[in-house]
Amino acid sequence: MNKKYLTLLALTSVAIFFLVYGIHWDYHLPYHIDEWHHISEAIRLGNYGEYFDVLKSAQANRFSGVELGFHFFLFLLSFAVNLVGSYQFLPAVFAVLSALALFFVTYKKTGDMFWIGWLAMVFFASIRSNVNITGLWFFTPLTFSLPFIFLYFYLISEGIAKQDNRMLFGGLAIMLLLVPTHSISVIFALPALAIYILLNWKTIAKQPWILGLFPYIAFIGLFFYAYVLNLGWAEAPGHLISSLQFPVGWGVVEENMPIVGVYSWFGFLTAFLGIGVIIARREWREYALFLLWPATVFVLIALYLLTGVSYFSPYQRNLYYFAIALPFFSAIGVYCSAIWLWDYLPKLPFKKNALQYARYGLLALGFVLTLIILFLNYYKAPPQFELYKPVSADDLAVLAFLSDLPRATVMAPPLISSALFPVARMDPMGDSVFYGNPEQVLKFFMSDDCKAQGNILAYYNVRYVISPFAIDCDFGKLIMSNAGDFLYQVR
Repeated sequence: MNKKYLTLLALTSVAIFFLVYGIHWDYHLPYHIDEWHHISEAIRLGNYGEYFDVLKSAQANRFSGVELGFHFFLFLLSFAVNLVGSYQFLPAVFAVLSALALFFVTYKKTGDMFWIGWLAMVFFASIRSNVNITGLWFFTPLTFSLPFIFLYFYLISEGIAKQDNRMLFGGLAIMLLLVPTHSISVIFALPALAIYILLNWKTIAKQPWILGLFPYIAFIGLFFYAYVLNLGWAEAPGHLISSLQFPVGWGVVEENMPIVGVYSWFGFLTAFLGIGVIIARREWREYALFLLWPATVFVLIALYLLTGVSYFSPYQRNLYYFAIALPFFSAIGVYCSAIWLWDYLPKLPFKKNALQYARYGLLALGFVLTLIILFLNYYKAPPQFELYKPVSADDLAVLAFLSDLPRATVMAPPLISSALFPVARMDPMGDSVFYGNPEQVLKFFMSDDCKAQGNILAYYNVRYVISPFAIDCDFGKLIMSNAGDFLYQVR
């Protein structure tokens, strides 16, 4: 690969970084409560016993422990940087890593075609994010897993097709890495992998040990699942199967987003064109696993829309896994269209000098229009899924004040509670999703009965209260106020 290509690759990576980081220009803290949750869990890993104590107490809310690998990564990172202050950069960093992984996979899979790999990066960067689907704007186990998903699909595909044991072992090793990190990023691919193995049974019959490796991964996954959730071997399989059926209402904010809300109509159009080119050239077997990926996930999406139950992973995740499979084909579709146009123009009555201008002019115009179509509304999310700021500068000042006080349980509004442990090392009485009793928190702040409020504080042994308004009760004394926040110490 020559220096010009490497320069373009570097510039594109920088552009993707700033595209994703753009949401943080005026807000330098994590946007999503999931991000605050993962920071909390990473910090708790410093005390191994506390991590699993909290996990067991909160497992009715979310199976956080099955993301232990992600929390361990953040825990290691915390030795080098301050997680709260640095988290704003992590989504952009992993967006670049994911785009480069996709470039590598596309480049190698298409026979070292740089421009197809580069176009795949551009289409990948255009995939939408919001607080419901999450995506590249947020650093979660999903976004951490993206580069590894592209790599294990490529390595397993090539490993089986070429009977290359090193590539196959590499793909399986990545899958094993993802099992304790974001197991759904492996589970969603099982239908595609199963069909691909059946299609290549003659090749695999020459190396039957290959089939034994996949059950081995499943066994390790089941062992980890049972250990984290403290399940017996007899009940673990049934519990896992029921856990992989996600009904309507699984998410905190639940709505059936349209597919074009994640990937643009132009992306879909060019992806269908790319798939058509592969089929027309009779190259479907070479690209079989990459074709099976969106096909099987689309079936899961359709089943959810018909039955109200999403299998293998939640609807939002299946929607996103479907979207990230398409830039590969969009790049092929656009590249082949450009080649066709380049070869067709000489058939038109152009003068010799004008032909080159027409070729390059139309390619430049097409590229500019593509960028406009893909990124025009990139930062625009549906109103119900717009970004929110869990913690304001005023909240942060109160949390900083709390950080100098002895550790205790704190009553605070649910969003602020998400940042209590990461910033102040205080235990929230309840946040929006992951910890404690959010119903009692809402009941406290919606009540005007001082006795009822005092009873809640006493029952949960609350030491401090952060309120967005002054509370005229005698359960405690005001020890700090900052703009719209009032901090009380409970007597």
